[in-house]
Amino acid sequence: MSCLPEVMENIKVLEKGGKASFWFDKWLASGILSVSIEAVRNSKLFIKDCWINNSWNSDRLLELVGSELTEEILQNVPTSKSGQDIFIWKPSPDGRFSTGTAWEVMRCKSSNTLYHDWFWHSTLLKRISMCLWKAWSNCLAMDDRVQSKGIYLASSCDCCARKATETIDHVLVSGDVALTVWSHGSAVMGVPFTHQMPWKTKVMIERPRIRANEVKIVTWSKPPSGWVKLNCDGSYRGNPGNSGGGGIIHDSNGVVKAAFSTHFGNGTNNCAELKTGSGKGDVPYGTFEISGMI
Repeated sequence: MSCLPEVMENIKVLEKGGKASFWFDKWLASGILSVSIEAVRNSKLFIKDCWINNSWNSDRLLELVGSELTEEILQNVPTSKSGQDIFIWKPSPDGRFSTGTAWEVMRCKSSNTLYHDWFWHSTLLKRISMCLWKAWSNCLAMDDRVQSKGIYLASSCDCCARKATETIDHVLVSGDVALTVWSHGSAVMGVPFTHQMPWKTKVMIERPRIRANEVKIVTWSKPPSGWVKLNCDGSYRGNPGNSGGGGIIHDSNGVVKAAFSTHFGNGTNNCAELKTGSGKGDVPYGTFEISGMI
C-alpha cells in the first residue's frame, strides 16, 4: 500500500462521462484534489455531481476546493463531452496498464554498475548476462564462499589437473580452462596476456584496450544455369609457417559437387593463395573464384 500514491500519480483520467472520483482520481493537471484539500467532504463524490446543465457548478466548486482550484477547473476542464471516462496509464506508450511498467515505476533503482553495458549487452544470452553480473557482484557459489559461511567441505577444482581450491579468481583467471580462454581471447582481441592478478583487475585493465574488429558482409552468388563454380582459399599459420589450401565446387543450384584440401608445408601467405589457385586441372563450363588478397 505504501506505493499506492506513486501509482496513482501515474494515472490520468480523460473525463468524459463524469463518473471518475472527484477527490481521488487524477483528472486535473495539478494533481489529485484530495492531496490539496485539508478535509475531504463526501469521499464518494463523482465529477458529474459538480455539474449542472452540462457545465460546472461554480458555487459548489468554490465550496469544495476554494477559488484557486475552481478557476483552474473552469479554465482547463470542459464538461460538454460525452461517453465513458478514459483512464490512462502514463508510463505505457499505449496508455494501458501493465505490471512491467508498474514495476519500473515502483522499484528502487540504483546506479548502473561499472560495466553495465557489457554485462547486459543485447547480443548476449540472458543466462550469460546473469552469470557475468553474479561474478562481478561476488554472488557465484564458489567453494571458498560456501566455506566462509561456516559450511565445511573439501574443495577441489574439477577443471584443472592441480585440483586447486575453487575460488572466483581460480575459475576465471588462473585455472587451466581459464588460462586457455584468456590466452586465446588475448590473441584474437589484441590485448596483452597477464597471469597473476585478480580477475576484476584483469578485466578493468584489458577491456578498454580491446580493439573492435572490422565487420565485413560476405555473400556468395550461384553460377549460371549449366555451370559450376569453384571457390578456393589458402590458409597459413605464421608468415612464413605451416600452410595449406582447399576448394569447393557448387552447381547452379548451390549443391556441393566436389571438394578438396591439400597441405603445402612451410610457406608464406602469398604462396598458399597462389598454390591453391594455380589451376592444377580445369573445370569445364565453370567459374573460378579465389578468396584472399595477393
